[in-house]
Amino acid sequence: GELASMTNALDRSGSSATQTTQIEQARATADVLAAMEASKRWPRTESVCETKMIEACKRPLVAERAFWSFRRSGELITGSTIHLMRTIGAIWTNFQWGYAELGRDDDTGLSQMVAWAWDLEQNTRTSAGVLVPHFRDVTDKSTNKKRRVKLDTMRDVQDNNANIVARRVRTMIANLLPDWY
Repeated sequence: GELASMTNALDRSGSSATQTTQIEQARATADVLAAMEASKRWPRTESVCETKMIEACKRPLVAERAFWSFRRSGELITGSTIHLMRTIGAIWTNFQWGYAELGRDDDTGLSQMVAWAWDLEQNTRTSAGVLVPHFRDVTDKSTNKKRRVKLDTMRDVQDNNANIVARRVRTMIANLLPDWY
């Protein structure tokens, strides 16, 4: 069935892939199948998840990092943080999320990223591609004007990519969790 079709796809792609890539693809396939099997064997109990979520949200560290806010054009904008979404996503069980860098072009200063979330029990998945420029907006303190600064170190680019894509991961998690939760 599903394992055979995935294995065949790996075999077909193997001619141009390195042995390391083939091993990684096989490992990733095994991880996915194991997670799907585990979700069938140990399904979530929604009432238990809800109780654990409420208890987690009572913890000061979770509560302090649960929401963000800032002013844009005089209006207060608020929402849940990635910290809160990761916390309640982990409690939901049989639920995964993450991101990957698909490509990076240092010459043009742009990274291609993808953010995703997956409810293994419902077999529903959502993802979003993100183009992340290798720039940071900064405000000049003397003129109070914004300007863009090019990121020129590997660490700055990686941190910027992770920061930008984390917002999309937060949205992907929120898109799959039930509204009542």
